[in-house]
Amino acid sequence: MNRNGSNVLFMNFMLVNGAFPFGLPFISNKRSQLDALEEELSCRRAYWHHQRQKEEALFIALKGLLQEVSDTEADCKFEKVEEKVAALEDTIDLLQDNAQSEAQRRHTEESHFASLMPTDVVLLVSRVDKEETEQQLLYLAMAQTFLEKVTQFIQKIRQDEARQRGQLQELQEGIDRQAEEVSRLRYQQVKTLLTQEFQKNTMRWTGLDMVYVKLEHLRDLAELCAQEAKVNTAQWKIHLSV
Repeated sequence: MNRNGSNVLFMNFMLVNGAFPFGLPFISNKRSQLDALEEELSCRRAYWHHQRQKEEALFIALKGLLQEVSDTEADCKFEKVEEKVAALEDTIDLLQDNAQSEAQRRHTEESHFASLMPTDVVLLVSRVDKEETEQQLLYLAMAQTFLEKVTQFIQKIRQDEARQRGQLQELQEGIDRQAEEVSRLRYQQVKTLLTQEFQKNTMRWTGLDMVYVKLEHLRDLAELCAQEAKVNTAQWKIHLSV
């Protein structure tokens, strides 16, 4: 009660950059809002943890595959490489499905938030959602492109191996040892050229690394936005003095 004996409603607003953080002069169901924001943050953290584990394993496997296929001195076992490519493609498909499912989940939750809390909170939580999803799908698309180039390279090497085997068989039947050795040398030269072409076509590997760095930055930013929304909501205090 004030000096005049009238009831007074005091609102203590948390100012952000000199302005109210939310557009409404009041807040309701603050506990429900905080619970919803905490649950959303937990869901996102669980999703990010799951994706990161598989993404890190994917990156290491892709790097190892590049080294294995690019080694012109070693006798590359293409059957094993193809098995690895198929497994990595399955991983990429899973990560893409997860990303799209998470985007749909967030869209659904955004509608729920809109009925529960001020618009400014909803916009803050979803601030980088679209960019994060696009960046993840870009990263996975680039990884898929890399695997396609590996497959194309293997097909070219196999075609050249088939031609070389045919030539060697003809030369062996003719007992031309010198020509046989020349044929083997020519095959190794062709393999080296094909490998150099493959390496040139996969120069975007370093770009894949940078795309993932940006993806992680966006995830960190998304987490900070959700935390800020939670803190701002908690700091809105309504004091009723009688």
